[in-house]
Amino acid sequence: LFYHSSKGLDTNGNRIEYTRDTIFKIFSMTKPITAVAVMMLMDQGIITIDDPVEKYIPAFKDSTVFVGGTADEPITEPLHTPINLRHLLTHTSGISYGLFGNHPCDIILQRSVPNKDCMHWFQNTPLDELCLHIAATPLCFQPGTHFLYGLNSDILGRVVEIASNGQSFDAFCMQHIFQPLQMKDTRFGCVSEEDMHRFARCYEVDPVTKGAYRVCDREDKIRDQTPKFISGGGGVLSTLSDYERFSRCLLNKGELDGVRILSEHAVSLMTINQLPNNALLSDMLFGDMFSELKGGPFGYGFGVYALSHRDNGQGCGLSNPGEFGWGGVASTFFYVDPVSQISVVLMTQLIPSAANLCLRTQLRWLTHWMVQPTED
Repeated sequence: LFYHSSKGLDTNGNRIEYTRDTIFKIFSMTKPITAVAVMMLMDQGIITIDDPVEKYIPAFKDSTVFVGGTADEPITEPLHTPINLRHLLTHTSGISYGLFGNHPCDIILQRSVPNKDCMHWFQNTPLDELCLHIAATPLCFQPGTHFLYGLNSDILGRVVEIASNGQSFDAFCMQHIFQPLQMKDTRFGCVSEEDMHRFARCYEVDPVTKGAYRVCDREDKIRDQTPKFISGGGGVLSTLSDYERFSRCLLNKGELDGVRILSEHAVSLMTINQLPNNALLSDMLFGDMFSELKGGPFGYGFGVYALSHRDNGQGCGLSNPGEFGWGGVASTFFYVDPVSQISVVLMTQLIPSAANLCLRTQLRWLTHWMVQPTED
């Protein structure tokens, strides 16, 4: 550990005592964990990243693509090529986040939800049922033609369950990732009563005042029992200490403290630009960018952004080629710089991450100057 610091205030101006063992909602920083789970199965020869999704979830064989019309009268066409695991890993499948957008495909998925309570359904639906709803919803575009942040990692969680002979996704991650890396406080979406004092409150920018913050979490929703929806896209709770071990494992090309969970080849595939023809996200974006994607043009690997050129980074020229990382909607963030041989993790709890994007640049400035050699 090179440096650790914690500071913060709650909505009443009281000091928040975060520690390395404070439990955070990391939301989309779950996606790199899901990508690691998929690559582990590739290492074992159980799957290939170009396998069609329909091999594991047959309902995707009948997927269609939206080409016009409205949600009431959509015009669709057949798939030109099947959706494969690479499409899911790179968010180029055409699948959106559905419940959070206003594209006709989003509206179609929203209307398929029983009782029309989209968020409640989304949080309480098992992966197998969720995948059937997604498969029945038209794609926003032909697979491989654009980038759209969506429910891809959640579908990958279901693929892992099927490919691992029915082991639940949370159990798979616990057995093959969290326990081997000694990530003792990392889990999917539940906090025991004895650990609630370590659970960080999540805040959001007040949509009325636009400046003040308010508490937005519902602690009763995450107590004790594992949720029905095991989200490979955003369901993990973790700590600074634990996620730092995960990021160091990636920095060390799949190994930590003598325990290897992933081959060097798999880590390399995961952390280089995997977009078609080495395209940048700015070349392939479909619709508005999510806040995790702002900060300059860069590529995308499997669950992480991937930098191929210093000028493409979010660090005002401080990012090195080969850097990779990702963030979460509550402003958490991590990156790994193989050139400087550092991994950096930032934990906070403020929604949306757009409210805190400046921290990512400031974090790079801090770490850049701290790792510079000093003069005698």
